[in-house]
Amino acid sequence: MRFIVWIGAKSGTIIHCSRPVGTVHSSCGIATGRTPSRRKPLMSIEAHASEALSCDWSHYDRNVLVTGGSDGLIRGWDLRKMRTHIFELYSGEFAVRRLACSPHSATVLASANYDFTTRIWDLERGESAQEINAKHTEFVCGLDWNPQRAHELADCGWDSLVNVYTPQCLA
Repeated sequence: MRFIVWIGAKSGTIIHCSRPVGTVHSSCGIATGRTPSRRKPLMSIEAHASEALSCDWSHYDRNVLVTGGSDGLIRGWDLRKMRTHIFELYSGEFAVRRLACSPHSATVLASANYDFTTRIWDLERGESAQEINAKHTEFVCGLDWNPQRAHELADCGWDSLVNVYTPQCLA
């Protein structure tokens, strides 16, 4: 299993992404209960043709999930109709290591990428990144929005740097 994210302690809902040994495709599953290995997922998404490395829930629509993979793609999924993704963004030839949906805007998300960049996306403005920040000299491996300050973002990389800033496209 690649990673597990607890959605809420009270609901006991989790999401997990994995790529079984010997397979090409990875999938994301949603399960309930405190021991995910003992329960079948409520649903599964074959999210990427390669490893699914990250996922995050929309803060504005509880049915929307966003995934990022080693294929450089970011995909949005509506859990009510999972046959195909609702959007797809191409982040480049390198992996999308981490995704974070903005708690301040329903259409904004950020991605941490293995090309040493953090990208800001606004789904209302199209399929291109609105801003590309190249402030790291190694892989960007984490990021998160500040829930208290509108559009403030922190990212971190293998270069031991943590950057806290408001992207210019959102200022």
